[in-house]
Amino acid sequence: MFGVLRRLFIVLVFASPVVAADPAILRVFTHGEGVYGMVQRDGTIKGPGVDQLACASEKLGIPYALEATSMSRSDRLQQQGLLDIWFPTYDTGEPRLDGRVVGHLGDMAIYWYLRKDSALLPDDPEFWAKARISAFPGSYPDRYIRRRSNMVVNGSDDPDTMVINLMAGRFDAFLAADIRPVLSVGIERRAAGRVGLILHSKLPMRFEVSPEFAAAHPGFMPRLKAAFDACVDQSRVQ
Repeated sequence: MFGVLRRLFIVLVFASPVVAADPAILRVFTHGEGVYGMVQRDGTIKGPGVDQLACASEKLGIPYALEATSMSRSDRLQQQGLLDIWFPTYDTGEPRLDGRVVGHLGDMAIYWYLRKDSALLPDDPEFWAKARISAFPGSYPDRYIRRRSNMVVNGSDDPDTMVINLMAGRFDAFLAADIRPVLSVGIERRAAGRVGLILHSKLPMRFEVSPEFAAAHPGFMPRLKAAFDACVDQSRVQ
């Protein structure tokens, strides 16, 4: 499900003049699932996140290249200097994100997924000490649970696999956004009546600029943020 897509989409735009210190192109990645940017049958990526990106690109006069990849691979691409912007990302208020999140895609709920017969629930005092928990690798929920628990089980990039492993008892719970729309029909049917969701939190979803890109283009960051802000305001009045 979260496999790397080799097809690359480059969108050319012509608008305001480009400043010498500006990047020649914005290299943008997304996981390709969910409402903000979904890979279509023909390989294109569509959704409100893509629309907002296209709007900001046009206002800046800088083209973008959009590709889908897994969250776990996005970290390596960022470290290699091959990823400029990732979406969607949770705006958690963490200091590491200061000055590096732009735009606003809406708010997303994060849920605990548990077997309905589970004896350990998230509000139980012993949950964090005894429950084996998991999350999609490279995601914010994965970083969150690893800060709080020594009982983390490595997750999979594939939603079906996560649900299968939960039902098989390989872990007691996992933390993620709503994955029900992307589950295969067979797994969705098997999970019905066996897997339940408990709301953990709601967080704003934005575009995350890589630290490497922000450091390489400090003078560009205010223009990038202003372009995304203008597109958010524009979408609200339409």
